[in-house]
Amino acid sequence: MPPLETGLLADPLHPANGTLFPQPWIVSTAEVKHMDDVVGHGWRLVIDGRKLTGPVEVSQSPVTSAVIGGPGLREQDAILATWFERQNCVAAVVRPDHYVYGVMERVEEIAPALAILQNRMAARAHTR
Repeated sequence: MPPLETGLLADPLHPANGTLFPQPWIVSTAEVKHMDDVVGHGWRLVIDGRKLTGPVEVSQSPVTSAVIGGPGLREQDAILATWFERQNCVAAVVRPDHYVYGVMERVEEIAPALAILQNRMAARAHTR
């Protein structure tokens, strides 16, 4: 699938922006499910738990957050771990259509990126 080049995508540009986000299998004690079935649909912030050293502030954010790896949810095949490494990022904001809105290379970038997204979403809602 070719990446999206226009629409609601984050600045600054990153090669992952506009690409389809991987759909890993999440393992629990009882079963294995697709990430969407565990985390839900809509706007999602997916964080690489292997790189967390403390809590991430996402209050009043327009997205649902999920930590995968480390202290978070356990994925079956390291699909996201590999993706995060390849994209050189610690988190991704995923749109409801499963395309990547934007990625953050450092944990400190998450809160400001979510604030920008919230402002952009509010501005779009206001113009409708």
